[in-house]
Amino acid sequence: MWSSSVSPRPRLSFLSILLSTASIASAQTIWMQFAPVSPALNSTDDFLVPFTLGSNKQVVNLAPSLSQTETSIIGPKACTPPGQKAPKDKCVLYRGGAFDKSKSTSFNASTDEFNYKNPTFGTYSNGPMGKDIVYLNGGDGSLEVNDYQFAVIESSNMTSGMLGLGKDSTFLKRLYDDGKIASRSFGLHVGIDIWNHPWPVLNPTFDESGNKPTTKDDLNTGNGKRAVGTHKSSIRQETDGNQLPVRESHKFPGSLTLGGYDRTKISNKTKPINVPIAGDGSLQLSLTRVVARNMYADSPFDLISEPLSVVVDADTPHMYFPRNISREIGWVFSAVYGEPGEDFFYTNLADREKDLGNLTMTFTAPGGKGDEIEILIPPTVWYQPVGYMRDFELVGNAEYNYYAPMREWAQDPKSTQIILGRSYVISTLDTL
Repeated sequence: MWSSSVSPRPRLSFLSILLSTASIASAQTIWMQFAPVSPALNSTDDFLVPFTLGSNKQVVNLAPSLSQTETSIIGPKACTPPGQKAPKDKCVLYRGGAFDKSKSTSFNASTDEFNYKNPTFGTYSNGPMGKDIVYLNGGDGSLEVNDYQFAVIESSNMTSGMLGLGKDSTFLKRLYDDGKIASRSFGLHVGIDIWNHPWPVLNPTFDESGNKPTTKDDLNTGNGKRAVGTHKSSIRQETDGNQLPVRESHKFPGSLTLGGYDRTKISNKTKPINVPIAGDGSLQLSLTRVVARNMYADSPFDLISEPLSVVVDADTPHMYFPRNISREIGWVFSAVYGEPGEDFFYTNLADREKDLGNLTMTFTAPGGKGDEIEILIPPTVWYQPVGYMRDFELVGNAEYNYYAPMREWAQDPKSTQIILGRSYVISTLDTL
């Protein structure tokens, strides 16, 4: 994310759809397209980073991590119930694929162990380390990293493996040491699939085509290509049990640029602000205003009265709010609180889709100083299909099919901490 020879002082500007972090621009870059995942299987991510591994080129899909330094890959054992020999197929799909080291003749096992635990989110991943070939961009042989070290996860409650992009990232360091990228900087643009709702979908100012940058300038300078209007790429179909009107789907696949950033994904209409990176590598901001807006006659609704501290953490897809804020957001968007696993969920919404709307959040640098920036979170974010793993099986709920991906600090009702996960924040981070 940054070179150890520089003092990181990021320049942050929020856009409107995705979480995006970008650093020092470089002519020597690697650009990777995110891959779509099934919303029926993994309800926390629309797109993930594809990795091709091993002599037989097995494909897995990873979530980006801005705090972890190692790369962790889901193995078959993480989806295999005790006493059984084969992994559950839907579990493998849900977790973005699994890497079977026994099928790769180039895999080299290690005696080292990977043990990750995040008490804040209650998540963990454990498994042995090993080395194998990594092929970037589909395994065509043009971008090949030999003997790359990663963890093969055998026990985890996370949705997928993680690509570690945090401070001292082994992935970025290896690419830099091999001369494949000119700096340990990167640009991350997390993808999302937005459905139309009665409250208009905001037309983003960045490119939504999903095409690879075509010129050197696209990667490190200038405004690059821009989309005109929105890209109508597919139509959403609902089940008969919870029917909603058919809506257009606007896909923003996302991309990862290593050794620079993709200027086509950055708005030139938003003024940047300088934000320091904390000692633990986290990105911290001050939240000065939260406004919910839908089709209610008394909309919009102001939800906070004083600045609050915010941490951007891509290790979770969820948003964590204090109880009073999460309950107000749930009330405005008609999400019912109280179901374990999905704190805020929906009953049949077909007759009141107007309840969904935008949430606009206004930020400054920590301490509330300097210029303000706004991020708009569109209606689709607040209405996600239910799907999670329990005892190696994909389960949902017989009474409802959708939930709002919020969590609240129920164990500490007085907490004022806010954490924004990877699916709901769009930012641009320049390490200077």
